Amino acid sequence: MQAIKNFVNTNKKKLSISVVIISFNSESFLEKNLHSLLEQSYPFTSILVVDNASSDRSTEIVKSFPFPVRSIELPSNIGYAAAANHGVHLLLSEGAELILVANSDIILDSSFNKETISIFNEKNHIGMLSPLILRFDKLTVDSAGQECSRALYPVERGYNQPKELLNLDSKDVFSVCGAATVFSRQALEKLQLNNQYYDEDFFMFWEDFD
Repeated sequence: MQAIKNFVNTNKKKLSISVVIISFNSESFLEKNLHSLLEQSYPFTSILVVDNASSDRSTEIVKSFPFPVRSIELPSNIGYAAAANHGVHLLLSEGAELILVANSDIILDSSFNKETISIFNEKNHIGMLSPLILRFDKLTVDSAGQECSRALYPVERGYNQPKELLNLDSKDVFSVCGAATVFSRQALEKLQLNNQYYDEDFFMFWEDFD
């Protein structure tokens, strides 16, 4: 997937932003993913890869990257939600103000952090941000946030539609797409229940909607 900017830059102050990447047998994606994280015009304070006991070269690839790339290597695959919680706990303990939680196949636009911080500055009531996510062709929308169907299923806004045909202005959405979500520290503190930010009953899928 391709995450790109969709916001107006009105940077007022400097917030720190860190990232947790959840990885499982991700060697096909990790190099491009990590390069896009390191090439931000406004740098990440910390880049943390939480690896769910990969059996491929994923951990070797992560170790080949310089600081601020770090990793947590879990002894078994505990699922997306639990792995994300490990990363979020660590980054919050280090004072993170904004945290991006993302899949290992996300490639960020180089101004992603700058634009994200701008939005959190401009609208400081926002707790979570769901960026515009495109397919690898950079033309087709995968998600512009989630809405809730009458059957209480998540519906990705703009899914499988050409981006040129959609109104992709920023707006409030029902929930965020788990492929890439930015949280404020305050939102995470309010979300925490039983020492979990994501409900670990969801091994993978729907943890974002929940």
